[in-house]
Amino acid sequence: RTLKRFPSYLTHFLVLPLVGLFACGASGEGASTTEAFTGDVELEMSMRGVPAGGKAYLIGVYTETRFRVDSAEVIDGGKAVFESKDPYPYGFYFAYFPDGSSFQFLMDGDQEFSMSTTKGDVVGSMQVSGNQSKEWLYETLRFEAGIKPLITEANNALQGVQSSDKNYA
Repeated sequence: RTLKRFPSYLTHFLVLPLVGLFACGASGEGASTTEAFTGDVELEMSMRGVPAGGKAYLIGVYTETRFRVDSAEVIDGGKAVFESKDPYPYGFYFAYFPDGSSFQFLMDGDQEFSMSTTKGDVVGSMQVSGNQSKEWLYETLRFEAGIKPLITEANNALQGVQSSDKNYA
């Protein structure tokens, strides 16, 4: 069997199943991304290795625009607790810490959860509590990190293959 050239943009294709789960409302314990969130918001974000002091921010992302949604003081253990009486808009976010470190997550209808990780190994050490879709996000990111060397190797092997080559299909 001959190999087809594996376009580099397909490495991002692996995220699509996760996006599909998120869009279909997989947000843990029967909650749906289309259900209205009721109750107070409490998000506990921790990054071991970040010193106490300063503010951490929830940064929302929309197309090329980033916007600050909320802030919280960083206490011992690199922990910041974001609290609000109103739900945060659904979407793609970063928890951004005063030393410049950050991690990504998806905000959905379930807005009581905690995420904890270690600076320098954000994806590998991420622990999520209280939200299934965020757990799935980091399972997918760990999977992608594990196969990325294989995809890169295949791409590199195919770089020199010409369309007239018998191995090009």
